[in-house]
Amino acid sequence: KRSRQVFEGHPHPLQLRKVEIPESEEEWIQLQEKGNGYYSRDEDWFQQQSSISSRPLPSVQVLTSIIAQQQSGGSTVSTTFDPHQAPIFQKFYQKTGITAKGSSTEELSSSKNADDNAAIQNDIDNPSFSSLTKGQHRRYLQLTSSHQTERRKESERKELKSLTTMVKTEQAKFRQALSKFLSQHMDRLRAGFQQQQHPAYPFCRWASNHQKDINQEWCKNDNSRNHLPMHFGKCFQILSFPSRYPKLLDVDALHFEVIVHTETQVDMTPSELPQIGSQIKAPLNLKSNGSGSSRMRTTSWLKDDTVAMELAKTKGASIVTSAETLETMLQLPRDSHSRWMFFATTTNIGGGGSNNNNSNKDRGSTITILDIPIAQPMMPRQCLELGIQEGIYHGGDNNNNNNIQSKHVYTLWTLPATTAAMRRQPIRVLVRSTVRMVDKDGVPIVIRPHVEYFPERGVEEVSLYEKSLWILDQMLFQHNVKTRMARVDSQTCKILDLEETSVAHALASAANKASNPMIHWQTLIQIFQSLPSVGLSQYLLCLPGRDTHSTTSSASIHAPLTLSDDSSAAEQRENNNAGVVVNLENSISQAETVVLNQDTLLYCSRDWKWADRERIPYTFPPREKGKTSKG
Repeated sequence: KRSRQVFEGHPHPLQLRKVEIPESEEEWIQLQEKGNGYYSRDEDWFQQQSSISSRPLPSVQVLTSIIAQQQSGGSTVSTTFDPHQAPIFQKFYQKTGITAKGSSTEELSSSKNADDNAAIQNDIDNPSFSSLTKGQHRRYLQLTSSHQTERRKESERKELKSLTTMVKTEQAKFRQALSKFLSQHMDRLRAGFQQQQHPAYPFCRWASNHQKDINQEWCKNDNSRNHLPMHFGKCFQILSFPSRYPKLLDVDALHFEVIVHTETQVDMTPSELPQIGSQIKAPLNLKSNGSGSSRMRTTSWLKDDTVAMELAKTKGASIVTSAETLETMLQLPRDSHSRWMFFATTTNIGGGGSNNNNSNKDRGSTITILDIPIAQPMMPRQCLELGIQEGIYHGGDNNNNNNIQSKHVYTLWTLPATTAAMRRQPIRVLVRSTVRMVDKDGVPIVIRPHVEYFPERGVEEVSLYEKSLWILDQMLFQHNVKTRMARVDSQTCKILDLEETSVAHALASAANKASNPMIHWQTLIQIFQSLPSVGLSQYLLCLPGRDTHSTTSSASIHAPLTLSDDSSAAEQRENNNAGVVVNLENSISQAETVVLNQDTLLYCSRDWKWADRERIPYTFPPREKGKTSKG
């Protein structure tokens, strides 16, 4: 008995070298992190025995026999040994100094780098980074549930406070790991902008050319009555937007009335909704030299639309604009990536001509025409989704020619009255919408694509801006429209799913002001309420503001710089150069540009919908109880 106690207190040296065979790479790491000096002695022993041909330990025999079995083709999993498929063996080689058969040092080094990259990419799925157990996940979700909020005890409130601190810390670490993940997958976010063979390339090419064509049409618009000046002076007026609104507008306050004009009704071929899993047809025809041209899509200017002008007279509208303008203005001004530019003209209803002076006439006798936006450089997601939308409409035309079928629908929008003067004389906006698809009953079909950059990880969350567009689609047609959101794989350009959209869908998750899409409508209404008071016959409306101190939260209005008759054009241009704030020649030349820096690429990414109901959103997978976490 005494000898046994002595033996237990002083184990034999061979027992110090007893190796436990880890069943996974995670257990291998955990054994290394025990910090008891066990493996350091084992490594020294391996180094001493490297030059001695003695009998290996039983654990070494097990590992070598498995390797030999894989190399000989006896394994049922793989007939060829691949070091990349067995990282635990590579770590075993590094510890023992053994080189795998048929593998060089460079191959082992590249395998290690590949494993390191995989570890960085999969940090968001690594439970070893988590500081929360499964029980803590379940308890936090239980305490934050809706039925538990009103009847918490004092002890439960203290418990929730402690858990909330832990959750916020882990969510911050998860965001950092997510940023690393996205940085390692920038090629996904650049879909369509690197290789011409990529399925998304034709859609991005079409959208870029389309933006260029719009600004070329602006330059060709030489009508003396509405010619687009190229130079604009200092800021004439500022439209400031508050950082927050005390009370958001209710959707019921949006009053739209569809005006059907008999002369505008055109018979359109009925179209079917695209099928899930179908390949979207590219709207771009590439030539042999690599260049391309978009399909025939002429620009219909509002100033030349006699129907719109006549409807504005009879309905008392003071502003005439297009659905494209509303879509652009719904971008939140405080967003650093929001930018737009509009050229506005004021026309006298009675005479039909433009006011020659810069004095504003009576609001009831003039119309402000806010035509289609001047094209600006786009974000990668914006460019790809614009081309995909055209491809969906192109596939729904059911014709093989280059003629695009479309018709216009006119809607009268009465702005909500926020002052006594507006209640006495409401501001009405005439909006022209373009219908590209109709069903067999003649009901318009509107499809808005949503690009999925990582479909294998789940569907992405929809932004508030996209939800504000869902509301716009319903309002423009007084809910007599079929609206769908098409989730499209950015790598294959195939439709993953078609989801119905409506006002109810847009407001379903609007629990507070920060998640309410009506904040986009609040800024849009503020802009239109300010336009009738601008005392200029022609002006440029810019976001972000130019020549202002607060460019991120304000839009600026600029008057054009014109040439006088009593001086030469060269002299006047030289005098005006000192006061030029906006030069449209530069903006028009950059219309086809797509910004592809890291900031804009990360801006295109979206959070994935959290499908795991037993796990706190945006946290690492829960660790097993008792296991330590990294960091």
